[in-house]
Amino acid sequence: MDSPPRRRGRPPGPTQILPLFLHQVRSRVAMRAVVSVPTERELRCYVEWARGLTLMAADEVLVRVVDQALGDYFKRDKLWRPLRSDILAKDASRAWEAAFAAIKARRDPATP
Repeated sequence: MDSPPRRRGRPPGPTQILPLFLHQVRSRVAMRAVVSVPTERELRCYVEWARGLTLMAADEVLVRVVDQALGDYFKRDKLWRPLRSDILAKDASRAWEAAFAAIKARRDPATP
């Protein structure tokens, strides 16, 4: 009795049935970005298409799409990845120091 040959490699993933941006939800911060005209056009059309598909507000779709797209971009940048942890840790430390200085300034009496 012969058994069928074993397949090599990774099995296929599940079929995508929803846009990728629906897979992650995170906290938000307002930020302004300037993009090229072709990118704006495609992004606007994609948001409208996804909005109709998901019945979500256009601004919610836009936030999720941009977050997903930039997250994927950062993951693919081979020069950024090795330095990412150190740079983010330094940034978090600076943010903590600034917050601490503001708290301390509120507690200390004003000096003449």
